[in-house]
Amino acid sequence: MKLSSVFITLLTAFLIAPASLAQAPDAQGNPTIMADRPATFKKGIPPKTPNSAKRSGYCCINVNIDIDGKVTDTRALTCSHKRFKRESLKRVGQYKYYPVIKDGVAVPSTIITSVPFIMVGSKGHVIPSADGEIDDSFLSPVTRKDICAADKVQAAN
Repeated sequence: MKLSSVFITLLTAFLIAPASLAQAPDAQGNPTIMADRPATFKKGIPPKTPNSAKRSGYCCINVNIDIDGKVTDTRALTCSHKRFKRESLKRVGQYKYYPVIKDGVAVPSTIITSVPFIMVGSKGHVIPSADGEIDDSFLSPVTRKDICAADKVQAAN
């Protein structure tokens, strides 16, 4: 059971982190000029799946980020089950981000992020969420559904 928890934690970190986290230096190692960019995940510990969870699930979290990339406020917009809400808010509140850059200057921002809780069965298949949003296809970035799509979040409010 411990190995499964470690796997789920590592998998969740992979699913939360974007493909590119920072702008790379040029060929000589000099920092490049900062172009406009959205807020991107920098670091954080993924939430732990509650022991009481029987199925996979998720939370959509509204995150306010300051000019230093620190989270200043979080709010759960929707969660597939209430047991995921507290852990999502706790961990996302501790995340660090690269702030939004607009015209070369860091600015405060608000993003919506999805926090998946992936339960894997004994045969290695994802135990789907009750609403079917999280299933085996969720493990592939190519076929992964946007579980926090704007229309779904607005409908939940």
